[in-house]
Amino acid sequence: MKLYIFRQAIKDTTTDGVLKDEHGQRICDTAEHTHHMLPPGTYRVTLSMHPSHKHRAPRVEPCGGPGAWIIHGNGVHAKAFGSSIITGDRLAPGAVIRSRPYFERLVKRMEKAFKRGGQVELVIVEPPHVS
Repeated sequence: MKLYIFRQAIKDTTTDGVLKDEHGQRICDTAEHTHHMLPPGTYRVTLSMHPSHKHRAPRVEPCGGPGAWIIHGNGVHAKAFGSSIITGDRLAPGAVIRSRPYFERLVKRMEKAFKRGGQVELVIVEPPHVS
């Protein structure tokens, strides 16, 4: 299973994007804190116990560095979990609504992929810079 985050708006403290599957289908919007986001690239994703949420959550595992969590929440400023990718419907820059249902559906999709013996990869893509 391959997932893509297409970052669309990178501001001073917030980065908004859209999460899509390998077929280009939109899964949900994403919000990240600009100062704690992972660089563009391809990452392995596992399901692990989140230290604060106390339930299984997708863990983005970069090579040689701190990882990130895909979590549910209201916005990037309300979370103190370091690098986090928050799922939901974009409400405003860095803020989402209906986060938990999107998060739960995403986790179920990942569990199915793992159950079939597959892997999950996340590709993070930034928009081209305008010069």
